[in-house]
Amino acid sequence: QDWINSKPHKFQPELSRLKQDSINAFKMALYLKIFVNFTQPFWNRNIDYILRTDKCRGLYPFMQPVGIQYPGSPNILTFTVVDSEAKRLSLLNPNKTKEEIMKVLREWYGNNISNATDILVPSWYNDPLYRGMYTNAHLGFTKANQINLGQPEGNLYFSGEGTSISFNGYMHGGYCSGLTTADAILKAEGMSGSRSTLPACPSAGAAERATITAIFLVMHFAVWLIKY
Repeated sequence: QDWINSKPHKFQPELSRLKQDSINAFKMALYLKIFVNFTQPFWNRNIDYILRTDKCRGLYPFMQPVGIQYPGSPNILTFTVVDSEAKRLSLLNPNKTKEEIMKVLREWYGNNISNATDILVPSWYNDPLYRGMYTNAHLGFTKANQINLGQPEGNLYFSGEGTSISFNGYMHGGYCSGLTTADAILKAEGMSGSRSTLPACPSAGAAERATITAIFLVMHFAVWLIKY
């Protein structure tokens, strides 16, 4: 949306009103995962998730050890932040972010833990072609908006997880929409007999069941936070 709406990237001819309305009904969500490496683990390696509360809302509330079920896995912790904190940390110098994380960890585990050796802060927000982590629909967004988002405009084709009805917001949504768009282009070029050797996408029913499960887990987690 940011890229299309910026002046240097106007289309000639202009996109249809329906296409522009569908694009404007989306925004890029801010959901950032930060990866921090250590020489030695000091956390409990028998648990999958570590949750934390703070007076500052959203300040490193969620920590996840990477690959704890696999022997020989690296000593990496993943921190998940969203919304305004994701934006702030995307713009902050990674070394400053590492200092903040070490301060938080020493509040949890004491001052004798080792310093982090490396940190990776993905730059999705700063990339002018993305400006966020994944698409997120505004209130009032309809299925018709999403269907139209993936429709071609003449010879211009659209793809990506934001155009996927069944897998919006997920990596396989981008994969599946790419297959669909590639098939449409082949058909338009009279090559509809060509078949991809790539794995087929899961059925829509499986996606809906996964979505319902995810919603249940989120609601359960929200109730837990309210209770405690």
